[in-house]
Amino acid sequence: MPFCVAPFVAVRFHTDMYGPCCMYEGTGRSVQETTRTAKFTSLEEYLASKELADIRKAYLEGDEFLPGCHTCKRMEDQGQNSYRQSLNQKYKNNELGKIVFYDTFPGNVCNLKCFMCQPTSSSRLGAEHKKLGWVQDIKTLDMSDRTLSDMAKMPELKSLSLIGGEFFLAKHNRDILQACLDRNLDVRVVTNATIINDRLLDYLKKIKNL
Repeated sequence: MPFCVAPFVAVRFHTDMYGPCCMYEGTGRSVQETTRTAKFTSLEEYLASKELADIRKAYLEGDEFLPGCHTCKRMEDQGQNSYRQSLNQKYKNNELGKIVFYDTFPGNVCNLKCFMCQPTSSSRLGAEHKKLGWVQDIKTLDMSDRTLSDMAKMPELKSLSLIGGEFFLAKHNRDILQACLDRNLDVRVVTNATIINDRLLDYLKKIKNL
């Protein structure tokens, strides 16, 4: 049975959408129908949503992968270790229903325009795509205040993953790191490492599991 712990212990936030993990693509009867139509405006709305309740019910009672989880299924069919398997191993002893892992997107402000990135994830790449006429509009987002707010609403939190954009350009990056230190959280930071200064390094050095 392909049980997945993610809907029970993890929350993923990206731009304006909450979900169980970075691999989840939505509900539907088939892979072709997997779409995230519900855009939850708050963490509370997502945690109380029918979508999350249905995902949890399906993984407690069903014996198949959900269509929105086809990426993990494909990896496992190919003999690769999937995100589902990694999370199941890491949180196998965690009480179901307590959110301990927050995978969050504080914003897309970035000083680089890496070719393999997406214009929605890098403000500089987005600006270049717009200049080339590949996209009509771009948004520069800094939602680091949302990260701080959500962290405060998850008292059982043990681990935080910070993606971007470039996290060290986010407005409240030091406040977020201080909150992680205050709560002794495990921290994962995705960074291009081009603008880290001594002050930021002082924060990072104090994190026990970085």
